[in-house]
Amino acid sequence: MNEMEQFQKRITELADRAYARGIVLFSDFLDLNQQNALRGIRWKEHGIHLQTFGGYSYAERQMAAFVPDALSFSPAGNSADHIMPEAKPEDVSETMPEASPGWPYPISVISAAPSAPRYSEPLTHRDYLGSILSLGIERSLIGDLIIKDHAATIFCAERMADYICEELIRVRHTEIKAVKQAPYLINISPETEEKTGSVASLRLDALIALAFGIQRSRAALLVQEGAVFVNAKLVTSNGHPPRENDLISVRKLGKCRFCGILHQTKKGRIMVRMERFV
Repeated sequence: MNEMEQFQKRITELADRAYARGIVLFSDFLDLNQQNALRGIRWKEHGIHLQTFGGYSYAERQMAAFVPDALSFSPAGNSADHIMPEAKPEDVSETMPEASPGWPYPISVISAAPSAPRYSEPLTHRDYLGSILSLGIERSLIGDLIIKDHAATIFCAERMADYICEELIRVRHTEIKAVKQAPYLINISPETEEKTGSVASLRLDALIALAFGIQRSRAALLVQEGAVFVNAKLVTSNGHPPRENDLISVRKLGKCRFCGILHQTKKGRIMVRMERFV
């Protein structure tokens, strides 16, 4: 049994426990590969439906909520929140709705910043994550980290929040102060950079090349190598038809969103608008 098969076994056992006990149970934070694996499971056969949420809209790492069919559950009291689509024989991609920022999920939010910002060295995502993991915390207990002006907003499993606030006192050579924030006070709007340009056709590799400023041949290779996810679904074909508002995640490059077609040029090329998350 390989690693992904072991993951699917653990996650279906968790779903079965949720059904048997008639309660909502949650996974830890799942990466894109794990979220993609969830799509291959027919959750209705387990008597549950699945929802995912990572603490804010467009979160990459997300927790899964296993909701028995007999219960009515939603992050913000609205049944039209972020529901993972069931697997379909035709394997058609669907655009996922944005998750609502409600908080039955066991997710805490921590704000971490240099104690003396004036004397802080530049701190990156890697710096913060490395310092957190050096505390002996498993990666699955940490969600997204959003870095701005050397400070970080950290999404983590609720049970780890106090420990992180107590122990995260230094990142590289910079003293850090970390405090828990009330989730309802957090208003995360990821910064984006608009990219407009023309493509010969609406192919995934062309959109990625435009958004990240890379060669189309490199973008095509990333797709073929399994490094590209559309709405958290692994896509390995450049012929995948993009839909407006699709969220495209590319390993080691980041995330972008296909905002739609602007117009067609006289030479038959298609002008499109993309947003790259920065």
